[in-house]
Amino acid sequence: MATLDLDERQHIPFPVATKVAAGIIDGVHTDVTVLGFSNCVVVLVTQLSAVGSVLHAVASSLSNQGHEGSSTNPFNDAESIVERLSSNVDIPVDIRFLLGNPAAASGVASLYQICAINITQRKLKRSPDDRLSTILETAA
Repeated sequence: MATLDLDERQHIPFPVATKVAAGIIDGVHTDVTVLGFSNCVVVLVTQLSAVGSVLHAVASSLSNQGHEGSSTNPFNDAESIVERLSSNVDIPVDIRFLLGNPAAASGVASLYQICAINITQRKLKRSPDDRLSTILETAA
């Protein structure tokens, strides 16, 4: 199992809110940077001091219902959506590769997709009204 021992944290509030951490995961130095832009959250995870694949993750339209405009469908009211989402362990997330070739490295691509889904789900569970997309940049 992977463990992360943080050896430093840095918070930079301007011009973009930034959090930086570094640690050891299974004996490999790992850098993590989170950038909070007004239209998305960028998460950079690397063990190679470089960026490899870039993925875009956003809550799927299923979990967005009730957050955009009004609906004439009585099943789309806020209470039913909260009840439906809270009863599900997983929040549906749409993923697409912006850079990188997922077909060339299917095993690694699947791992990157799992990471992007996990980060987005955790972000949404912590702040359900946060509908900013997540950009995951990773190289391992």
